[in-house]
Amino acid sequence: TAEAGHESVGDEIGRENATPSFDATAGASPLQMFWNAVVNSRRHLVAAAVARGTSMFLTYPLDTIKTRIQMGQSNALRMDGILSGVAGSLLGQIPYGVLTFGSYEIYKSMLIEKASTVLNITNATSSSQYATPP
Repeated sequence: TAEAGHESVGDEIGRENATPSFDATAGASPLQMFWNAVVNSRRHLVAAAVARGTSMFLTYPLDTIKTRIQMGQSNALRMDGILSGVAGSLLGQIPYGVLTFGSYEIYKSMLIEKASTVLNITNATSSSQYATPP
């Protein structure tokens, strides 16, 4: 057990992995819900941007070589120009990854809220079926 005032590592990890919560049913517009998800998930969105950028940067040379081979170039494995154009691709792909992840967070939070409501209603209904009258 953790001492008073000290959290265990497990508590800290659980809190880091917790789904950001915001009230998706409060009549907020989709844009406001997306902004709330961004504010509540900054660390996750930065991780998504880094992951998207890293994967794009690492696979770009492979795509360049593949394109050179498909075009029938004689020295497709040459290193000159292997990263030409990667900046433009990163400028498009990083925001795409962040937006995709942000949308996923919104839908996940909404589904969790709706599922918990349905489960609460189902549990209340099923428990009342088995209750015995006094």
